[in-house]
Amino acid sequence: MNQAGVNEKYKVSPFYVFFLVHSMQTGVGVLSFQRVLAKTTGTDGWISILLAGLFVHIMIWVIYKIFSIVPGDIISANNQAFGKWVGNFFSLLFVLYFLILGMTVMISYINVIHVWMFEEVPSWAFAVVFLVLIYYIHTGGFRTITGIAFLSVILTYWLLFVLFYAMKYSEFTNLLPVFHHTLLDILKGTRSTSLTLLGFEMIVMYYPFIKNAKSSQKYAHWGALTTTLITGFVYLVSLVFYSQKQLELTIWPTLSMTSIIELPFIQRFEYIDVSLVGHHYHT
Repeated sequence: MNQAGVNEKYKVSPFYVFFLVHSMQTGVGVLSFQRVLAKTTGTDGWISILLAGLFVHIMIWVIYKIFSIVPGDIISANNQAFGKWVGNFFSLLFVLYFLILGMTVMISYINVIHVWMFEEVPSWAFAVVFLVLIYYIHTGGFRTITGIAFLSVILTYWLLFVLFYAMKYSEFTNLLPVFHHTLLDILKGTRSTSLTLLGFEMIVMYYPFIKNAKSSQKYAHWGALTTTLITGFVYLVSLVFYSQKQLELTIWPTLSMTSIIELPFIQRFEYIDVSLVGHHYHT
């Protein structure tokens, strides 16, 4: 399917690529990436995040460069570059990759729900509910998916202010020392942010559904930059809230931070956090 073959009524404006990229990246990974990153790079973890973000921007540029040479979709690009049989093989690898990524995110999110909300509900029950919901959203077409992505970003941004509340109990000397890890350690740390920053590559699938797709590249970069900055902010807040050893032992640092909040009308504030992360997961 190429861009010319997609009816205009199924396409979305370039502006929405910001929300598509950002919502695909931000999700269950932001709840737990700090622990592994702290073990690898400690107070230098923010450098790993910035390097990972830079890599994402380079890959976005490569994706748009490919489509500027071969207009259409990833299947057409693979077939033109490698021939029909080899090209279809690489296209199949893309499908398998997205399948594995989706399963990884779903299993991770179900694990969070088991621990923090419903311990006695079996995993298969959650999986069935999520798969039915995902199927229902996708049958609405790409514009429906884009709408869900837009809402998931708008409805969850206020959670950033929750992190400022956690800073009341922070020790800013935990940010020191700086630049005391090797380049190899910092590069290894970029892997710890993979589940948080992955998702931008979905551009190769929905590129034909973007109006004037070439002009959407800047919005894709803005979406990736926003994710990188938020991830860095979450990590820095985690560093000053926990001690180094605490952060290395806490499985879900973000949820543990939000659990300190007490409101008169809700006893477990982290329930809101887990539920709203689900909005990102369903996109």
